[in-house]
Amino acid sequence: NNFREGSASFRDVLGWAYPQRRLISLLIPDFFGNPSHHTYFDLWSWRRTPVTVNALGQPLAAISAIEFSIKNYVEGAGYLGMLPSLLAIIGALRWKGRHVGFFAMLAVLSILFVFGSPLYWIIYHLPGLNQVHSPFRWILLYSLSMALLAGMGYDALWQRRGAAGHWLRRVARWGERLLSRGVLWAGLATLGGLAAGLLAKDHLVTLADWIMRRLSGAPQAFADGRMFYSYQFRNVLILGSALAASGLLLWLQPRFRRAWVWGGLATLVVVGELFVIGKPFFPANDPALVGYRTPAIDFLTNDPNLFRITTYVGRDANDKPFNANAGMFYDLADIRGYDSIIIRQYAQYMETIQEQGELQYNRIAPIGNWRPEALESPLLDMLN
Repeated sequence: NNFREGSASFRDVLGWAYPQRRLISLLIPDFFGNPSHHTYFDLWSWRRTPVTVNALGQPLAAISAIEFSIKNYVEGAGYLGMLPSLLAIIGALRWKGRHVGFFAMLAVLSILFVFGSPLYWIIYHLPGLNQVHSPFRWILLYSLSMALLAGMGYDALWQRRGAAGHWLRRVARWGERLLSRGVLWAGLATLGGLAAGLLAKDHLVTLADWIMRRLSGAPQAFADGRMFYSYQFRNVLILGSALAASGLLLWLQPRFRRAWVWGGLATLVVVGELFVIGKPFFPANDPALVGYRTPAIDFLTNDPNLFRITTYVGRDANDKPFNANAGMFYDLADIRGYDSIIIRQYAQYMETIQEQGELQYNRIAPIGNWRPEALESPLLDMLN
């Protein structure tokens, strides 16, 4: 009975998966920008510089943040940290425990679904699941699987260290050594390349400008190659530092006698990296900025009668007073809601009052000022 039943083809659903270029965000989460970044550190002036204009000449009002991703930042987030990812690989290599294979396979299948693999056909044709229009939501199961594998990898490092055993175990151990050394050297090479890039930045800025102008969406977020180079320098610096720190910890792990000491250092590396990346996106704000009251809200909450509300809006996309579900703050019943499961009969009922242009966003639409007669509909009265 969901309005979504049969509303999208398999090809449509795959079109809502991650674009393939987002693979880079599994290593550099802010490569496509971050909506909380309104300034950047300019490598030529050596100071933080606000975003003022992009390469198309659009002012700050049009590009309030440095971001050019096809998928919005929240839905496109899949970075778990460098060290957890490496520990997950080690967990899969060791293959200790009956659950390793299951979570390794789930991680692989999930990331394939996230990026729109034709294998998603299996999910799409399960009963009821053709209503699920978001293959990228499988990033949740990918993250869960990788986190569990990382824990298994950590345990395996300490539970089986020093054992000789089966030849497969020795192959896995050699694989770990190559992994740790390879990651360490990759990190040091990245940091060395950045240092050399600082010395040659005046020569590289032309190349950066050329890349920026050919990268879809980038000209909307960056003013020129200098801004693009400065911004991505920060992202690659985080990557190089995470690679070097993670590789060093894995390389030195056999030299530690106490697991809790190594585990403490590993925790610092993981938290430190994710804190640097995530802190701007998770600011500490006064809840009153969201949960404030207005005279209209006081009027509604003081009314003792039983009723439901909707809103009356203009055509401007930003004209959304009291957006769907905002009534939950104040215990006000709303005829719109914000839900992936809206009964088809109700959606059809609302379409007889006014066209429903927001079902694709999982919402019943408010009343638009281009259809004022809808306010007089007896069907609206029946909703109280």
